[in-house]
Amino acid sequence: MASFSDRINNGFARLVGRANSDISLDQKYPFKTEVSADVFIRLKIEGLYKRILRDCIKRSIWDHKSKAIIERSFYDCFENSENNKGLVSYIASTMFSGGTKALVWRDGVLREATKTETNLIKKDYDLVSKSSQGIIISFKDYELTKILRHYYLQLYMVNMSRTTAVNVSASLKLQISNLREMINKADADSAIKQARAIVDALRNGDPVLLDANDRVEAMSSVNTDPLVVARDEIYSEITQETGLPFAYISGVATTGASVIGDADINRESEAIEPYFLSIWKPILTNLYGIKQVEYRQEKWRALESKVRTVATLEALDSLTPDEIREFATKILEIKDGSQSKEK
Repeated sequence: MASFSDRINNGFARLVGRANSDISLDQKYPFKTEVSADVFIRLKIEGLYKRILRDCIKRSIWDHKSKAIIERSFYDCFENSENNKGLVSYIASTMFSGGTKALVWRDGVLREATKTETNLIKKDYDLVSKSSQGIIISFKDYELTKILRHYYLQLYMVNMSRTTAVNVSASLKLQISNLREMINKADADSAIKQARAIVDALRNGDPVLLDANDRVEAMSSVNTDPLVVARDEIYSEITQETGLPFAYISGVATTGASVIGDADINRESEAIEPYFLSIWKPILTNLYGIKQVEYRQEKWRALESKVRTVATLEALDSLTPDEIREFATKILEIKDGSQSKEK
């Protein structure tokens, strides 16, 4: 039996690319998509996971003698190579599939483990839950992907409805005055052929003969507002499931001269941290042998606000220099005259 997403694909294919009927014409330049629901869902979810992991990289504080080489292995490389996947892609694809993958870091190269290496790693895991041969990442019990599949399928359906609306907006509507009064059932075929010929000629930019009361309209006033509302509701549901800000999921940046987005930045930092602690940090530690990996919070906006407060007090001239210095030392967490410490 066909899957639900396959039935959705087939249904929209029939709707968007339907053949001529007696009262319709094929579009001259139809807008179509070759992306199936399954491909759309995979690309969207893996793309979201990759972005989260890249943000984990940006917020990671660690050091290693081979740091530059290790960092290059995080990303895909499309130079002429049989192995062009980076760590981020390996993790994201495994998160999406809900499976397991054995990885090896050897001689500055990250790759999937061979069957023999995988067996050795599994034996080590059975004994001490780690291996010097490599690591096994497993997302068999990762439930988030299941709910994201549901929401991104809904988003695909919204996008396909928008595709239909785009096609409708490019259509021509011919209204013939008093059509039903002028012809009987026996002459209907002739009238339909004439109408089809008129619309086809108009699409090609050819002149046509029309009655003074006939009208030709372009269907350009299709209302897509309900689709936008539906899309935003889906993004809101994904935001709730992932804990990430709406702007992070939708890609729509916070706008306005007075908007600084502190809430979004703090929420994003808090939402990324669980992914860092449960996925990124353990993999970084066990795969590359990095002993200490810390998470860097986004506190620069809070620091910026504190600096502005100190500057305002200085401008008001209501405190002595010593009082301002004492206040600044406390609010900026300055110790022994050095710069603000990072927690």
